[in-house]
Amino acid sequence: MRNTIKAIWRLLCIAASGPRRWASFALLAFIIGCQIAGIQITLRLIQWSADFYNALQHLDAPAAVTQVGIFAGLIGISAALYLIGSFARQHLEIRWRQRLTDAVLERWLTAKAYWFLQPSLGGMSIDNPDQRIAEDCREFVESILTKVLDFFISLIGLASFVTLLWQLSTFPLSFELFGHVFEIPRYMVWAAPVYVAIATGLTHALGRQMPGLLAERQQREADFRFALIRLRENAAAVALSGGEQSERRVLAHRYQSLVGNWRRVIAREFVYGLFQRPYFQTILRIPMFLALPAFLAGKVTLGGLMQVASAFQNTVTTLSWFVFNYKFASELAATTKRLHRFLDAIDSVDHLACGLRRTRSTTGALRIQDLSIFTPDQRLLLQIAMEKDPEFPDVPGVADLLTQSAQRKMLDWFLLPYEFNNPVMLPPGAPDDVLAVYRTAFASAVSDPEYLAQAATLQQKIKPHTGRDVEALVERLLHTEAETIAGVIRATDLKINSGK
Repeated sequence: MRNTIKAIWRLLCIAASGPRRWASFALLAFIIGCQIAGIQITLRLIQWSADFYNALQHLDAPAAVTQVGIFAGLIGISAALYLIGSFARQHLEIRWRQRLTDAVLERWLTAKAYWFLQPSLGGMSIDNPDQRIAEDCREFVESILTKVLDFFISLIGLASFVTLLWQLSTFPLSFELFGHVFEIPRYMVWAAPVYVAIATGLTHALGRQMPGLLAERQQREADFRFALIRLRENAAAVALSGGEQSERRVLAHRYQSLVGNWRRVIAREFVYGLFQRPYFQTILRIPMFLALPAFLAGKVTLGGLMQVASAFQNTVTTLSWFVFNYKFASELAATTKRLHRFLDAIDSVDHLACGLRRTRSTTGALRIQDLSIFTPDQRLLLQIAMEKDPEFPDVPGVADLLTQSAQRKMLDWFLLPYEFNNPVMLPPGAPDDVLAVYRTAFASAVSDPEYLAQAATLQQKIKPHTGRDVEALVERLLHTEAETIAGVIRATDLKINSGK
């Protein structure tokens, strides 16, 4: 629960940020003001219940007609407040959704996160990123500005309803049990939280599996939709290769997974509904039944009975937010979890991207150095380098795939220039003592612990060559047989004079 609240706060801060955040806050304050005014109308309607039913009890027709007019006016004001608040809420929803979507898209496209988060590149496994950006951003903002905002406003109303219920329920509940007489003062006030606490406990016990099932349903729906989109985008390839049966099997498998989850959700909702539906249908009557003993004892009038019942009903309804919105809370938790994990994956891209370095060639040639090819399940498939990485001694290099010595010589000559990466050079004829100083300084630099630690942070492997190593490489390059060079030129269409 704590992690979910932190994730909601993180996403909410993003949605509410931006250059026009103060205008959004002003709009939010206006919405809250409309809802608080609506609470005052509800309190006035509770008072109206007493006046109207007392008029009926006394057969006072003029008073009853007057109360009908008052009721019409209160309902008109309540409807106006609701419509104005709903209009403002929808505009705020557009603002916050746009801000959240823009922020997610910015991170998604920065540092090529859309590419690095593919499972084949070793990133976090993110299924259906299109759903995260398009649907989850919308659902999160919509949920926050409807149900969640209503919940916090209802807490404000709860204080008013409980205070009113305390003032109205002045009569005690007396009963005899095992020869002893018990009396509970203001029992209507204490009955409300006890009644709701029992209902909330049963709701959670029956519906605790709902969050996971609903999150799985979102994923299964998105997987099936993605398979259909992929078929549409590759329609020509599937048609030319006759792959309809294969695609049909993929779609059938995705849909069966969806149906399996669907059946589990239906079963769990049925079990949950065994309690939730009767509770929903009786919550409007239970208050009257609880206050009925006082009415039958003559301690309250008919108007007082309806007023107490109405106050109790509003109190219990407010306290029952969790019971009525358990499925919604589960969906919000699932949506928040998906978005939070999506942002965490995007934030991890910088760590992934730093292992890939690109520099623009000055000659127009394509050079690849220390390239390792992995399969989608992260098995190293091939190493393209002069020397194999000692961490993967059993993974073949390109040279291991060549069977003829002439081919090996050609590959050796072709890869030799890639060993000259960021060389440190002195002009021809440099004195030996100067050369020795530079070589010593270079050796000290590449073995410095702070330098190596920084390189490890950037996922850069340091494999320095000494000056004598470079001299040996140059000698090998210069003394390569003409036949080997000609073979490389024929195999790669290399044009040495043009620099390509």
